Amino acid sequence: MTTRSVVGRATAALAALGLVASGFAGAATPAAAAPPFHCNQVNMHPNQLVNGQVGVPYSDVISLTPANAFFYDQWAMSPTPVAGGLLLVPNPNNTINDATIQGTPATAGTYAVTVTGGGIYVHGTICKVTTTYTLVIAP
Repeated sequence: MTTRSVVGRATAALAALGLVASGFAGAATPAAAAPPFHCNQVNMHPNQLVNGQVGVPYSDVISLTPANAFFYDQWAMSPTPVAGGLLLVPNPNNTINDATIQGTPATAGTYAVTVTGGGIYVHGTICKVTTTYTLVIAP
């Protein structure tokens, strides 16, 4: 299950910066309106996690697309840790639109894992996507 939300817009902050800048450089010129950015354009991948095994190192990458956010301000996973050893590592290898579930699972079972990722997109739109995965860890 995937959900998307608009948390807020930073346009007021951007407008404030424009007003501050106009105090130093004369009157501000209004920017042309651009098409809105909708959070339903942001998706989390993959659709399912790979299965794991107790005692075997595990790693699976989760990404948000499109990958054109200014930055990602939140990655979260619940529960943490999963299977007694798996954690969410945001931004591995300096890839801001990715997070990795990694570690060595210690407990077999089937787990419902909820992952949330979010970023600031065009026009200061803050989008968060939440997906609940089923993760199977074999003995």
